[in-house]
Amino acid sequence: MIIGERLLQRIEEQGLTQAEVGRRVGISQQSIARLTSGAYSSRHLHKIARVLKTSPEYLTGEIDDPNIDAPLAVDPPSEQFVTVQMAVVLPPVQALEKMFRGMLRTINPEDPPVEFAGPLAELLPTALSRLIDLRLDSGTRLVRSEATATPDSAVATAHHVSR
Repeated sequence: MIIGERLLQRIEEQGLTQAEVGRRVGISQQSIARLTSGAYSSRHLHKIARVLKTSPEYLTGEIDDPNIDAPLAVDPPSEQFVTVQMAVVLPPVQALEKMFRGMLRTINPEDPPVEFAGPLAELLPTALSRLIDLRLDSGTRLVRSEATATPDSAVATAHHVSR
């Protein structure tokens, strides 16, 4: 019933009649009356809003500010997950090891833990194949999907989960 109540309120505030609004929009007074009773909706709602110097979003109850330039309500992003499978071609283990060595040097230039580069390069393909078992929760940490998680994937991601 929000449309009907807000229509009647805006018509009164603008000092108009239902017949005048209908005439300006190009529909009958009866159509405006049906809208105010909540009996149906109209494809002319945007025109009606323009005549009443407000927005369709205000008339339908999506926002509470009747000003025509009122910002629209923004829904928070939904937390839906989309599963995508794609083939990934990785470089040889030697190239991955070189990449990890360089990355580890940026962490601690004085004493880089480069002894981890080889094991990381060897584990990367397996770790990437298990990403399907991970989902982001409402924060930023990674958690396992209970439905498909394996003990190995829990171990592989434990350093991401604990803080």
